[in-house]
Amino acid sequence: MFSAVLVVSALLWSLAPQEEAVSGGAGWARGPVRWLMLPAEEKQWRKLESEEQFSSFIQGFWTRRSGPGDRGENPKRTAFHKRVAEADLLFEGEGTVGSLTNRGRAYLLLGPPSELVQNYRNSPDLSAGSGSPIRRAGSQRFLEETWSWRPEDLGPDLQKEMSRKRWRVDLVVRFEVAGDRHILRGGEELLRLAARAWVEDSR
Repeated sequence: MFSAVLVVSALLWSLAPQEEAVSGGAGWARGPVRWLMLPAEEKQWRKLESEEQFSSFIQGFWTRRSGPGDRGENPKRTAFHKRVAEADLLFEGEGTVGSLTNRGRAYLLLGPPSELVQNYRNSPDLSAGSGSPIRRAGSQRFLEETWSWRPEDLGPDLQKEMSRKRWRVDLVVRFEVAGDRHILRGGEELLRLAARAWVEDSR
């Protein structure tokens, strides 16, 4: 599935919408770039009021995510836009733009998984008295989708970040499929670490 989309996205890349094209200033942070924003940046963004402030923030945002010595085109910015186009193709149909889904988030931050496994599992027997009005007695089957990465398949920035901080985190993200939605059920720590790794001055 992923390889076919990579080929198609290469053909459609020039037509992919840029995240800066979202009008209305604050709308930019509601696009796929939200997955790259760090908590401090989100806090700063909420304080902005004018288009000039928004524009200055966006420029600084990508400057912090440019490679050493980059002049002109920002390779990380280009790579991000390419992944957005790919995610929109791969994960459409969940009721929102593909790059804004949970799977889109994982794809944008980490790239295609080294391995993808889908398994049907039985949920625990949740009997009456559990305290939740929506839980019913009896085992319920659900689909679990697991993405995993080999260390060498991760981007070099994330590899450096993990080595520098001696992170010992499972390279796995899990989703639970509920109807047409994929709910994130594991891997938040890895995703947060990956977002930090995009920032050059985090090192």
